[in-house]
Amino acid sequence: MISNWVKEMGIDVGCEMCLVTEIANDRLTREVIEGEELAVKLAQERARYRDEARHWKHVAALAMVALAGLFVLVVVGWIR
Repeated sequence: MISNWVKEMGIDVGCEMCLVTEIANDRLTREVIEGEELAVKLAQERARYRDEARHWKHVAALAMVALAGLFVLVVVGWIR
């Protein structure tokens, strides 16, 4: 298949393996770039989830402090 294409394009048959190697290298380079882009997207998504979890942790801590303050007010009010 490649041989027919190479001959039709007028490329020297001795360079056929060079051409095949170059095509394979191009494909591999493209796949590596796509893999790196996917890794960056996954890292960004992970960071976004981490930030969101940190936010909700702070919200929960604030709610606990507010409940503790309310408990103190109720206890002080009950004692008086």
